[in-house]
Amino acid sequence: MDDSGISLDDHLEDPSPNPFGILLEFTEIAQARYGKEYKNVTKSTGLEKLFAAQLFDSYLVNLQEYVAENDETKTLMSAPDSFVTQSPSDDKSCPSNDGSDYEYNSPVKKKKRDTISKERKIEIIELWDTHPSWKWDTLKKNGCPEVPNQRTLYGWQSQVRKGQNKREKMQDINAHVYNEFLEARKSFKILRSSHLRQFPIQKYLEINDLSLKFKATSSWLDKFKKRNRISSRKITQLVSKREVKSGHEILEAAKKFQAEIIKLSQNYDKDQIFNTDQCGFQYELTSARTLTNKNEKIVFGYSQSPKNLATHSYTVQYIIRMAGYIIGNVFVCLQEPGGKFGPRFQSDVNSYLPCNVTVTCSTSGKLSTSLNEYFIEKQLVSFAPKKFIHIVDSWAGHTNFDSYTKYFGEWNDTEILLKIIPEKCTPHAQPLDTTFHRQLKNLAREILSGLEIYLNVDGVNQKDNGNTRKGVIKLFSAFPISCTNIETHDSIRLVFSRIDHRKSRISEY
Repeated sequence: MDDSGISLDDHLEDPSPNPFGILLEFTEIAQARYGKEYKNVTKSTGLEKLFAAQLFDSYLVNLQEYVAENDETKTLMSAPDSFVTQSPSDDKSCPSNDGSDYEYNSPVKKKKRDTISKERKIEIIELWDTHPSWKWDTLKKNGCPEVPNQRTLYGWQSQVRKGQNKREKMQDINAHVYNEFLEARKSFKILRSSHLRQFPIQKYLEINDLSLKFKATSSWLDKFKKRNRISSRKITQLVSKREVKSGHEILEAAKKFQAEIIKLSQNYDKDQIFNTDQCGFQYELTSARTLTNKNEKIVFGYSQSPKNLATHSYTVQYIIRMAGYIIGNVFVCLQEPGGKFGPRFQSDVNSYLPCNVTVTCSTSGKLSTSLNEYFIEKQLVSFAPKKFIHIVDSWAGHTNFDSYTKYFGEWNDTEILLKIIPEKCTPHAQPLDTTFHRQLKNLAREILSGLEIYLNVDGVNQKDNGNTRKGVIKLFSAFPISCTNIETHDSIRLVFSRIDHRKSRISEY
């Protein structure tokens, strides 16, 4: 037996920590440290009794960490070889009487418990209420593995029976507002701050608790929007109720059309699969946004011609094929009064028209059925193989089969398979729209921005202005991708076998 009164033989017979032995050792430590100062204390106060009860509960929780649980028995784990209680001194180790140092280390590290939802706590307490004779460990074996100990179980019972506190009610209000926000945006309803103030009032009246004081103030609204990453955005497109309801059908039709093209492509060479579509441009590319100072109340934007160049448009049309090439020239349809060039402008165009641009005009700057036939004659006939697939959208000018029979058929030994993209599926399944046209517009903006900075085109160097008729023709003739038979990026090959989910109204939510 050593000086502390602990027998080494006792360690060998029962190495597990004895709860009463631990309490006895704790009492001796407290007497040694505070016995002289509080030797006349004979009775505990009410506050001290309460603190002792809480301390005892914590003691039981810490002791539980030594319990190894399995499906049949629960036994105390073996204590370390040198089970010596730490003294409440500043040192981390307690020296023994034989001169050696011992340091207490917990044999099992305390694991961080997972957060249990309120709904799960209610389920556990309801199961416990139906079996009042069950102990906490029995409850744990019968479908409630989350219960760590008896103290926690009683705590959950108190939380459930007490009802919601103020914090939980506020969480329900915030969750209700966010769910209503998501449901409204699924159908693309236009939301304002006034809507977000009405949603919480609706839930507050439903709770019907006079003790809960809540107001949908501006500060609450700002915090709510910041916490949920909600901001005001410019509406880029208005959609009807029919379009919203048929969103799933549109996306499924686009996927079905894509699968059909992939299946057909097995019987054709990649050089035999064509796609064409129109892309509209404004003569002057403006933007609805600009970088400026935060405190600027009225934001102005400069335009060379706000009522002319910024509103008038022209059309550009390419033909691409699945192999990754652009076919023929770039086809440009300018907007001209009366739908034809004047004699002076016609002679001027003929003097500088590049070899990789085919130009025409119309009153609106858009193609008509007759101009589409002119496009087929100039752009498609010279490059069409004996057998090919031609993918177009559902525009009436493209779907007019008589326009193709004039140039293709048995009489010239050319077989054309015209595949029409289903209505409203163009943003998702049109190969040119999914990637190519977006890149084309971005490239045009970058070039025009560079001209504004380096050449100062606002009235000084008009010959380099990309907003005039001549500037438009020079702009598209300068694009590397607009030259005949120049291999482009792999994106042209990929767009024939993809669905653009960025424009899908359903996939956003």
